[in-house]
Amino acid sequence: IQLKCLGHATVVLDFIARSPGFGRIYFKEGEIIHAETHTKEGVPAFNEIVSWRGGQVIELHDVPEPPPTIFEGWQNLLLQAVQWTDEQRERQLKGS
Repeated sequence: IQLKCLGHATVVLDFIARSPGFGRIYFKEGEIIHAETHTKEGVPAFNEIVSWRGGQVIELHDVPEPPPTIFEGWQNLLLQAVQWTDEQRERQLKGS
């Protein structure tokens, strides 16, 4: 994700995880403009995708651009997603 942002890429990354499944992140000139999973979109979908471990990433070009759902800079977005992931893991550990 960072490499696509730093490279000012306009691309789509598909994330395929064993569980929970499928997610997609859209980049436009290095900014993250949209993310989606089967059940979420925008920042909640981005956070979920970042939290996944393992799986496959496929790069796609020439995919129609959806309406933007993410409006903050990628650096802050990524930091918040990592923090969210850490908090979710901590909750899971306390719950088990």
